[in-house]
Amino acid sequence: MDNKNIGLSECPGCGVNLPDLGLRKSERFNASGECWEMFMKLSGYIAQGYDEEFIQQMSIDTYEAQHAGGTTKNIAGAFGLIGLYLSLEKGFSGKEVQRAHMDLANRSKEWPRFGPSPSKWKMTVKNVVDAGPKKSKKMIHLWAKATWKEWEFEKERIIGLMNKVSPGLEKYIKNGKKGAT
Repeated sequence: MDNKNIGLSECPGCGVNLPDLGLRKSERFNASGECWEMFMKLSGYIAQGYDEEFIQQMSIDTYEAQHAGGTTKNIAGAFGLIGLYLSLEKGFSGKEVQRAHMDLANRSKEWPRFGPSPSKWKMTVKNVVDAGPKKSKKMIHLWAKATWKEWEFEKERIIGLMNKVSPGLEKYIKNGKKGAT
């Protein structure tokens, strides 16, 4: 028996090892209960103040991308990657990404499967939370960039998926309209 793993819970999605609190595995994501609890703690940090950038959306998309596969619904994995692509490569704000997600969700109920994630992550939600509330925004950006770098091989698939479901989506969202035609 490996003594260094006694008392730890490994997340099946991101691979982070956290103290085993006996929490149930997340039903929504391919995540341990302890990892999901860590994400809820991060969400609490973000909710403490008004954020014009709406960084919460980037944190959600990053968490979804790191926990794709397993029990995670197809839409969550797809939207996580779409959100990272739109925010990091196209400069969308969190609100614009959220509008894109709403437009896409209204147009399709069928989403391809992504995952499991391509690697054990060097940066996880734990790193963001451990940095503390004052550094959370900067750390979320670093976490998102590190996650997108590992998933970037799916970029053409993501673009094709968006164009198939909602042609012209990027242009319409960026122009402040509700959705593509």
